[in-house]
Amino acid sequence: MTGSLRKLGLAFVLSTGAFSLNAFAQDVQELFNQGVDALRKGEDDAALTYFQKVLAAQPSHEQAYELWKTTEHQVWLDLLVKKGEFELVGKRLMALAEVGRAARKNDADAIKTLLADVKVDDVVTRRAAIRKLAAEHGEFAVPHMLGVLGDQSAGGDDRRVLFMQALTEMGSDVVPPLVEALAAEDAFLRRNIALTLGYIGDHRAGPSLAAMGVTDENETCRSAALASAKKCGTTDAVAGFLKLGNDYHYRQDNVLGGKGQGTTIWSWNGTGLTGTELHAAVVPDELAKRAYSRALALDPANGAARMGFARANASEAARLSALADSGVELGELAALYDAGIVGARLAGVDALDAGLLEAVQQKDVVTAVALCRAMASSVAAATPGLDAALRSGDGAVRTEAALALAQASVASRTKASPDVINALGEATTREALRVVAVVDADAKRGAAIAAALEAQGIVAHRWERGSNALAVLHRLPGLDGLLVADSLGDLTTAQVVDEVAANPTLAKAPLFIIAADAEKAGEVWGEKAKGIVGGADGVGSVIEALAALDGDRVRALELGARAAGSLADLAYTGTDVSAAFAAVREAAAKQPDNVAAGALSVIQAAGCAQCAETAATIAADSARSEEVRAAAASAAAACYARGQAATEAAVTALKACLGGDAPLGVRAAAARALGATKLAPADRAALLVGGKAQM
Repeated sequence: MTGSLRKLGLAFVLSTGAFSLNAFAQDVQELFNQGVDALRKGEDDAALTYFQKVLAAQPSHEQAYELWKTTEHQVWLDLLVKKGEFELVGKRLMALAEVGRAARKNDADAIKTLLADVKVDDVVTRRAAIRKLAAEHGEFAVPHMLGVLGDQSAGGDDRRVLFMQALTEMGSDVVPPLVEALAAEDAFLRRNIALTLGYIGDHRAGPSLAAMGVTDENETCRSAALASAKKCGTTDAVAGFLKLGNDYHYRQDNVLGGKGQGTTIWSWNGTGLTGTELHAAVVPDELAKRAYSRALALDPANGAARMGFARANASEAARLSALADSGVELGELAALYDAGIVGARLAGVDALDAGLLEAVQQKDVVTAVALCRAMASSVAAATPGLDAALRSGDGAVRTEAALALAQASVASRTKASPDVINALGEATTREALRVVAVVDADAKRGAAIAAALEAQGIVAHRWERGSNALAVLHRLPGLDGLLVADSLGDLTTAQVVDEVAANPTLAKAPLFIIAADAEKAGEVWGEKAKGIVGGADGVGSVIEALAALDGDRVRALELGARAAGSLADLAYTGTDVSAAFAAVREAAAKQPDNVAAGALSVIQAAGCAQCAETAATIAADSARSEEVRAAAASAAAACYARGQAATEAAVTALKACLGGDAPLGVRAAAARALGATKLAPADRAALLVGGKAQM
């Protein structure tokens, strides 16, 4: 997300003020009702516009739930049957409503009341209770049902069968807590949980069941677990855990989509289930760590499991850091950050490097940066992963790899490669490079828009399917702009917008709608869209909006300062860093103080005559800070002490530093620099006596 210094020269006047705000002033329910009315009249275009306005208004889960409750079932069927955009709208609203039901789930009293109805003989009452348990409570009902599943008392068989049937009908929501309850000490309970998971058939339960089929001390439990594991599609527990860990790490829909996984992490505390609520951003990493650790428990020598564990820990630490940077108060999550840092390093350098190699190949920037940092101070030479990261297309990944390799060279007293020097030099001059996402089912139009943006120095990641975009966007540490077409084919535009907005590290990206009909798109999206882009000739609004953002500037400058410091360290230990001199001079002259000071330290360590002239010029610049001016004069002095020749321009600049209005630190450093130069006797005497001596 970072790149070379670059000026964006195009100006464009945004026209967002012309967009209609009516859609956002009206009640979501009213908009939906108008859409239903138009649908019944056969006015499909008008109906679709109303429904799109509903989604663009970003209704809460509770509002969507109310729409679902108060709308005739036939309306939802009509939306689904019509296919196309109507089907996508219907599915999206129903998905939002499903999460709205989830907010009502953790209610112990309501759950116990419904469970009492599950035990009754009346089939209608029992079925209604099961449906309500599934719809409104799901996984939170499981802790209250385990007692019956483990009940061996007289008359307990019927209740147990009813509860196992109820759990089966409740479906995937109940799988995570049931899997953790397989750790119960009661063999009878374990066996019944294993059978229930087999009836449900969810693939997430397969690895744990397969492991239980091998390791459980009870033969009946082993037999039940193996049979159920096959129903869940797993025969090899280790392979199953590895796949599950990878699916969680890469945020695949088969483990996180739909009703697959919420934000509650379940664990067995020895006597019962405990649910811990976590931030949604780190739930996949926690579950990935759990899967990899279980694979390691079965096969301690498994390198893939160890690599996955290292990668998941590093990824989690990086995401928690990003959350904190975006203003999220970590609270108790800070302990997970600490555990992630320690856990990644404990996995070993080979595991970290294997994870880094895969992260670079998968363009997983967040994880790659975290793994480069984890490897710093742990390697003495180049590794396959660090070499791959050094060739990455992402500037931040290249810099982190170069920093790690430079540190290795300093520690081992070896010379860093030219590629490392070049990467560090590049980093010293880097400002924020704007990164945008272009999501457009029209491949030709999307490619043209991306090309037009890239011609202006903006990195444009492009996808034709919304689902593909969402699968990869979480791997980026940030986003400066989001361009989404008003029709995608696989997801609603609103779903892509909502899911990006829900990610704190991506949420601030301004939204642009790609649409052939700007008026209609403006009516739907109103002021929520920064602009409407019809094609490549309309990207001016995007360019202007991005030029006004800070983007990744803070992170780029922090990397630049670290890179300059590493170049200085390498120079002092004998590496030839002259290939970076041009970049160092540019950084010293143009970058803010923290980067400029680092660049000047490189000049002080190994600068050439031209570098010394640059330093002298900076020392004479009264607009720069006293600290930078003094550092610049000292850097010039070091160059001249090493025998570099002072140019006329440098001497003139240093003389200008001797004026009485210059701070003492600057004057003293400039005097030291001039003292180290080879001046003619008359010139030096003139400096000492202020020109012509008085007789």
